[in-house]
Formats: sequence, structure tokens, C-alpha cells
Amino acid sequence: MNTRRVLITGIAGFTGSCLFKYLQEVDPGLTIFGIDKNAPLYSGNYEFIQIDLLDCAGLLNLIRQVKPSYIFHLAGLNFSDDPKSFYDINVMGTVNLLEAVRKTRDHIDPKVLTVGSSAEYGIVNEYELPISEGNPLRPITHYGVSKVAQDLLGFHYFKAYGLKVIRVRPFNLIGPGQSADFVCGALARQIVEIEKGARKKKILVGNLEPERDFIDVRDVVRAYFQLMTAGKDGEVYNIGSGKCYSIRQVLEILLREAVVKIGIKQDKERIRQSDIPKQVSNIDKIRSKTGWIPQIPLETSLRDTLLSFKAMHDNAR
Repeated sequence: MNTRRVLITGIAGFTGSCLFKYLQEVDPGLTIFGIDKNAPLYSGNYEFIQIDLLDCAGLLNLIRQVKPSYIFHLAGLNFSDDPKSFYDINVMGTVNLLEAVRKTRDHIDPKVLTVGSSAEYGIVNEYELPISEGNPLRPITHYGVSKVAQDLLGFHYFKAYGLKVIRVRPFNLIGPGQSADFVCGALARQIVEIEKGARKKKILVGNLEPERDFIDVRDVVRAYFQLMTAGKDGEVYNIGSGKCYSIRQVLEILLREAVVKIGIKQDKERIRQSDIPKQVSNIDKIRSKTGWIPQIPLETSLRDTLLSFKAMHDNAR
């Protein structure tokens, strides 16, 4: 990057922490500012500001003080029992951030990357696979709907106010440090608990048939960085592997890494009625624009995820 000030929202999260580490490696001279509701648990050369995205005045003052040249807007809500919270945080949080950027444009003109999701596509017909950026958006969850709104807000602020916004739609992120709220993390944690004798030797699973496009978070943050430097303002880019695997295949890979024999038991509580049968990304657009391609195989991502849960379990003892 030819300028030196970067702001990461959600720096304490799964993707935010990975992006922070990547930026330090690729350009140690960057001045990095991170905001989050929670303080990061890692050390490094950055300044952390604890702030809520719903604090409009606080965000405006922050942008004025930091004067970032690049903003990676990674903060957001993935899971909640309260539908309203998805719109409060994912939608209004994005409005507040983009408004703060708009109101400071007399002094700075940062490039902003907003993060959507493959959940925006929702129900996809077989003939529409692999999914390109122009595919209709048919979200079937509050999370997906909120991400569509966040995505379109980025486009609106680009068209209406000329903000330099790049939008991304990552598919299913995996990798070390992922929480057990996601399917790969949930399976990995159970395996570790079984290995450590903290759980019976049967892993509880939901529907194993859905097929998903899994992409390592370390490949994703590299894509975010390349889009910031080479992506076209106002455009939206899929970020995925371009391949799909069933949850059953993921489980089989993880079980091969286990050090004890583990059985499988289906848990009706883990079966979601809204499961989409198959999703796989078309990544021609980002590849042609930036040259980015995924580099980390699924087996490596899953092995590293399992190892991270083992380390977490050992550290908690």
C-alpha cells in the first residue's frame, strides 16, 4: 500500500485478527488502528480503540482523528436469537461508518472494503452454479438479508456520494481460530473433546449432505488486501475456492486426523430446515482483476483448525 494508515473494524474477530497479522507481515511499516467492542487477545504494532458501531458521534470523531487511507469493515454479527440485532449491527453499523466517511471527505478520501456473504445468494438453482456476482439474491435468513442490505449500502454510497467502496461476498470461511459456532469449528471442537476424554466417543452432527464452498481465512485476507490495491471502486467480488465439498466429506477429513476412533450420531437439534443444498462460487472476476487464487487446500485448513482447538483446550487447562 502506498499510504500508511489502515483502520480495521472488528479487529478482535476471526477475520480481523487474521487480517491484522497478514498486514504486519506484508508491510510492517503500516500504522494500523483497530476498533471492536472487545479488546484483542494478541499483541502487535497497532492502536486499539474500543467503540460500538452504533455510536455515530464516536465513529465520526474516530475517522477525523485517525484519517485512514484504507478501511476494512469486517465488524458484524453472524449469530443471534434476536432478528433485530442483525439489522442494528450489520446494517446500521455500516450506515454509521459510511456516514462518518462521507462527512469527513473534505479532509480524507479513504478506500473502504465492506464484507457481505454468500448467504446473500440464498436459494440457488442448479443451473445457476457456479454462482457469479450477477446471480439473483434470494436470502433465506435474517443474517443473509442484513448482508444484502449492507452490500447495497456500499453500492449506494459509491453511486450517490462517490465513496471509494469495494464490496466482497466471501463464501464459507474456515481456518485456525474459527469459533465452534460454525460447522467446521463445531466438528473440530467435538473431536478434540473426545480425544481429551471430555466427551463420549460419538460426534454429534446435523445434516451431512449440503455442499459448500470452503475457503481458508488466510486466503481471504490476502484477497481483501489485493482488492484494496487493485479492485475497482463500486464493484462486488466473490471470494471462494471455486470448489464444493459436502459436510460429510469435511467430517471424514477431520476424522482421519483424529487420534482415537470416533463414531457418528445425528442430532435432530442440529438439523436446520433452511439448509441450502449446494453453493459454489465463480471466482473468475477477482482472479481476472487481481490475479488472486486460493492457495491453501481444504485438508490443510481443516488440520490447522483442529490443531488450533487442541491448543485452545490445552491452554485452558
